[in-house]
Amino acid sequence: MNVMQLCRESWFFFRQNLPAIFSVLLPSIVISESLYAFASPEPNSPMQMLVIWGPLILLPIFQAALIVMIRSRATGETLSVSDCYRIGAPAYLRLAAVYLIAGVAIMCGFILFVIPGLIIMARLCLAEYYCLFDDKPAYESVQASWINTKAYQWPILGGYLLVMLLQALPVLALDHLLELMELSNPITMFITGALGTVLVALVTVFSFRIYCEIEQAPQADNSEDKLVQ
Repeated sequence: MNVMQLCRESWFFFRQNLPAIFSVLLPSIVISESLYAFASPEPNSPMQMLVIWGPLILLPIFQAALIVMIRSRATGETLSVSDCYRIGAPAYLRLAAVYLIAGVAIMCGFILFVIPGLIIMARLCLAEYYCLFDDKPAYESVQASWINTKAYQWPILGGYLLVMLLQALPVLALDHLLELMELSNPITMFITGALGTVLVALVTVFSFRIYCEIEQAPQADNSEDKLVQ
């Protein structure tokens, strides 16, 4: 697995399909970043619960639509935004369970030590694809990701950290610049959050590329076996 090649391909795909990615993520940006930037709830108030839990509850809907769009563009289809949400919506509960299981596992890994948390994050990065594309239940999706990434965990982890660093740097730089210029306000917070939401999609593109690479590997091996026979 050539991780640097996958990173380059992921960046190229992200750049080529940025308008479509932005269109699919626009509802997430409007809802989530508006809550974060403009809501000023009192501690322990219902509004604070909404700000904290609202985006998390809606995450499987937005992420499923994004993944459907990425696959459609990768296969040459052109789905509308509404089609992406419609196709991804039935997997909501299973996908939410996947994120819950993966989140608890990663959190436990970080509590024990940082490195185990990072390894678990890399090993479970494909669970959402098995859930969405193969209609697997949450536990089987997590299990499939854990098993199929075993041989590639270190390359995946290295690529994952690189892509996460690349997507985070522009947001951190912009946020720091706004603070230096004393321009931090709800509007600039919204803009920074919107930029972060769009750039995080680069991580999803990279993990989708890994999924495709791993899923194609057995087929290639089988083809070689047939030629030898």
